Amino acid sequence: MVWESPEGIAEYTKIGKPYPYTVLDKDFTAFMQKIAWDPNKRETISEITRIKLADDTEFLTYSSRWEGHDKLYGNYDKRNRCELGVYEGIERQTTRVLNEEKNEFQEVVTAGRREPKYSIPFTKEKLEELHQKCNDKAARIAERTKYSVWPEAGTRISVERYEDFLNVKFSDLIKYGKIPTDEDKLISTTKKT
Repeated sequence: MVWESPEGIAEYTKIGKPYPYTVLDKDFTAFMQKIAWDPNKRETISEITRIKLADDTEFLTYSSRWEGHDKLYGNYDKRNRCELGVYEGIERQTTRVLNEEKNEFQEVVTAGRREPKYSIPFTKEKLEELHQKCNDKAARIAERTKYSVWPEAGTRISVERYEDFLNVKFSDLIKYGKIPTDEDKLISTTKKT
């Protein structure tokens, strides 16, 4: 599932096609219009993932919940969205087709191969900006923001503390899930032998 994003719209513009808004895109837009008046509306990030691609670039994706009250009845409402920061990259494909009326070939641009792409490069500044909307102190563990690292096409590893998620090298987070202690490193080397 890919949500509406400027990057996704730009991909369709490149091939001269309108962006295909999904039912969920339309619902979220209507929801945001419904709660636009609420001065207490808020977005809470429930999960952030650091993804490392094969070319060693790192990106962020996140899931969030918007909540607020509608103006008409004052009813509370909320919407969840996941995998924000992901969009669909589309390869432009040109196909020659026969125009039978003119009895000549013409070139038609269509959508070719599609693949997920990421729009939020990992930087400490960007992560700090997203972290402003996180909830690390909820009484219930299930309501706290979750952090994880994920080598593309690999296993997702949970990271317990935000400070580790922000400051530790990706390779150490994959290996230990935290800032490695001397004991962690010793255990790791003894397992190899």
